[in-house]
Amino acid sequence: MRRVSVLRGLLAVVAIAVLALAPTRSTQAANVAFRGGPEDHFWDVAATFCKDGFKIEANEILHPDNGAGDEKPYALVITTTSILMDTPLPLMIGSWQGGVTHPLASATVYFGYDTLQPPTSPVSITLERWDHGDSSVIDTGEESPGDDRDNIQGVTANCTLLTPPVFDIPPSPQNGAILFAEPGKPISFLVEGSDIDGADGVTLSATDLPIGASFQPPLDAANPAAVPFSWTPQSDQNGAYVVKFSAVDATGRTTPPYSVTINAGPKVLLPLVTR
Repeated sequence: MRRVSVLRGLLAVVAIAVLALAPTRSTQAANVAFRGGPEDHFWDVAATFCKDGFKIEANEILHPDNGAGDEKPYALVITTTSILMDTPLPLMIGSWQGGVTHPLASATVYFGYDTLQPPTSPVSITLERWDHGDSSVIDTGEESPGDDRDNIQGVTANCTLLTPPVFDIPPSPQNGAILFAEPGKPISFLVEGSDIDGADGVTLSATDLPIGASFQPPLDAANPAAVPFSWTPQSDQNGAYVVKFSAVDATGRTTPPYSVTINAGPKVLLPLVTR
């Protein structure tokens, strides 16, 4: 039996609104109403379409647990995409346990295309709600076939979501480079990281710095991000120091391991041998 209320009337209309949230992103904001009876769900979903994949931010804003089976697990999935993905469908956005006291669900996930897409490529995805403990596309217990699914459409923007940042060489030393420093004499070099997505900020960091070394990334991310390393080893600091650097972008993607070894010690002059 369907509810008759102002809320039910609102849920009967599914509105997909394309919002210009940022000039460098193709972000589609959708109010998705999965309806059909007392087990209605209502979600806010934002999809960001880039060249290498898309990001889904889903927040459940209504899930009344007053229908049969609502105490069982439920899930939000992507069942069709207009672009071939790098993993088989369906794509799981998230799954949760129902129940009267359960918190509203939310998830942020990333999915990659099989190949890079040019900017302005059309993209369409189908969202489905699987509920009542059923992991299938069947609209269990619904009066209207198809009202457990909805579509979001958009175009790819000139951005990347899944491509990690890299260290720019030069000016950064080669990964695994071995540098030499004499006590009392300063050594310095620049470490620079960037992301292929020009709108994606990069933050640098370093670990295992020798005592007295300076590497101070700014608070704000940049692209590219460049930070100088400097150190003047003391006479009691002879030895090899492996300094590890990392770069992370706004999506949390990090560079592969990158390090520079600094051998500190006095310069050794070998005698000239003549024959």
